[in-house]
Amino acid sequence: SYYGLLLAERINQTLETTQAALSEHAAAALAREQAGQLAKVERMAMEVARDEARLKASNGRQKQAVLNNALSSLVHTEAAAPAGTLFIHRQLPPLEQLQAGLQEHPSLQVLAAKEGQARVLAKASRGLYHPNVFMYGSYHLYDNNDYAKDITPDWFVGLGVRLPLMDRSGRRNKINAADSALAEAEHLQAGTLRQLSVLLERQYSDVKQALVEYDTLQSHIELAEEALRLQQRAFEEGLARSLDVVDAQQALTTAQIRQYTAAAKYVTGLAQLLTLAGEQERFFYMMQTGEPVL
Repeated sequence: SYYGLLLAERINQTLETTQAALSEHAAAALAREQAGQLAKVERMAMEVARDEARLKASNGRQKQAVLNNALSSLVHTEAAAPAGTLFIHRQLPPLEQLQAGLQEHPSLQVLAAKEGQARVLAKASRGLYHPNVFMYGSYHLYDNNDYAKDITPDWFVGLGVRLPLMDRSGRRNKINAADSALAEAEHLQAGTLRQLSVLLERQYSDVKQALVEYDTLQSHIELAEEALRLQQRAFEEGLARSLDVVDAQQALTTAQIRQYTAAAKYVTGLAQLLTLAGEQERFFYMMQTGEPVL
């Protein structure tokens, strides 16, 4: 919700800027029409584009308000507004380092504890085949004029060993069950580690792809800005249609929104990646030292 609200804010700002620009274009088109320099249909096309931009900006404000209310409900405040911004950081931790952190994942810790318990039970079940060794002894404190004292010692100690040759308690079945439980725990732990490793690699790839997309869209934005500037000049000189200006403005808006979306995808993917690897503190460091997306 937090970064969704940040993305909604950036998109809404872009839509508001587009609306203001198209409103200026529509006013300029009306002035040129009144001066006999522009056809009525050209002016009407510009006004339609302005109204469409106004509608999109209104929808953007509504979506932002919904997300803001959701965040306020989540943090239990009257009016919550995110104080941060989207960011990108071009130095990702090595994949091998993040994979090493998977060993500290809570699910693996739980499975490791269960595997340890199963190993103890397997070891204990094998103890059923071990002999029972015990000590015994006796000491006479009072003979009570017993005539047997002359033929029995006053004290004695001994060491005994008990080893059952036949047993009906099912020792073998208990060992087999314990070994099976241990093998299942080890298999489950190894399988979970593989699944987490695959998930980590996929999230790592998604974060890198979002960063590439963000950088690629920067050249799109620069091209769209230059194209809009040329179309505006051509329109002012009567060499371009109003729709050409509208198309150039919309191309710039689309490129900017796509870049904001890529930045949001990068941030959310990075948060999920570092959380999976147990590196939550690194996320806040990268947020503080990253490049803000304004």
